[in-house]
Amino acid sequence: MLNTKNSKVTNVEPFLDKTINQISQLLTLYEEGFAKSKTKIIGSLFSEKLTFENNQVRTLESMKE
Repeated sequence: MLNTKNSKVTNVEPFLDKTINQISQLLTLYEEGFAKSKTKIIGSLFSEKLTFENNQVRTLESMKE
């Protein structure tokens, strides 16, 4: 149980279970996912916005060079 500012008690176990399951299945989720899912997974790994162009992937920083 987790106490919040409002002294409200929240059960975080379901969220942790779901997150741990998704992380452990990340490769499968990526391999079997559609473009939108793959973009979300890749985007969660990089802090900068990714650009897909001409079969290449770049970040904003690499485009400045």
